[in-house]
Amino acid sequence: NAANARFLALLAELDRRGGWAEWGVKSCAHWLNWKCGIDLGAAREKVRVARALPGLPRVAAAMAEGRLSYAKVRAVTRVGTPANEDYLLNIALHGTASHVVSVARGYHRALDA
Repeated sequence: NAANARFLALLAELDRRGGWAEWGVKSCAHWLNWKCGIDLGAAREKVRVARALPGLPRVAAAMAEGRLSYAKVRAVTRVGTPANEDYLLNIALHGTASHVVSVARGYHRALDA
């Protein structure tokens, strides 16, 4: 989990600097697909999560400490904001990945309604 957190931090920095653009690819996700062999859909999700983590510093720190998995962080970043970060972090720290995904999905539906 900590290694994934480091990877996402490096990915966010690569994306922020546009380091992928010098290779002539369309996006950071396309670069991940080409250079790392990551499926394009999964690469897009990794870039989305990497971009979201700076706005959720406590979630990012918990992942960097190895306390949260990528699956949980991915779900939290779909609905996480600075205002609800503590609430979602508590659920992520104590629930299963499946539970966190379910809560995030329900939260997203409630926001849409």
